Amino acid sequence: MFSFFKKKPDADTRKSDPRVFPRLREAEYIARLKAAGYRSEQLPLAEPLVGDILLLFGIDEETTFQLITPSDATSLGLSLDALRELAMANCAAVLGKMVVHTNAAVHRLTAPNATAGCSILFPKIWKELEADVGGPVIVAIASQDEVFYVQDRPDALAALKHTLIQEGYDSTENMLSAFLYQLDGDGWWRASNVQLDSIPG
Repeated sequence: MFSFFKKKPDADTRKSDPRVFPRLREAEYIARLKAAGYRSEQLPLAEPLVGDILLLFGIDEETTFQLITPSDATSLGLSLDALRELAMANCAAVLGKMVVHTNAAVHRLTAPNATAGCSILFPKIWKELEADVGGPVIVAIASQDEVFYVQDRPDALAALKHTLIQEGYDSTENMLSAFLYQLDGDGWWRASNVQLDSIPG
């Protein structure tokens, strides 16, 4: 469907583990773990991504998803850079099976293994999605499992807000991120000046 997924990966002999994936969490996630009594060595690796989103990494064991701590990464023999690169490669492979569901002006992206949210790690995917709809989009990262987007138009934004409420995201507190996002001129994300609470309707 998307040319991004048609590129053949470069030959690579580095350590590989198909269970390692990225995960997004809200900015308060680490603070909540600390408040719950987690010691520093028990905290997962996390780095700020954009807006109020943290990027974490985990091991998908099919029935459980274990977030990776610094000691886990050491056990896997992976530096943070190598861990990030491996997680991104595994995620890209799964996102090749993503599906876009369209209802009038609103588009909903889903993907296996709770990777829909992590699609924002690949701006080139979103450049193609923008090309498909004919212009810049505003993105709502509702959860790990689904991301909603619309063209940057007042009527489409109103439809987005209505759809989110219908889908149970009646408050930004129920969403992975309270912000809406759009690609900036450098091809990376920024928090949009448009926010859900400011959209009429």
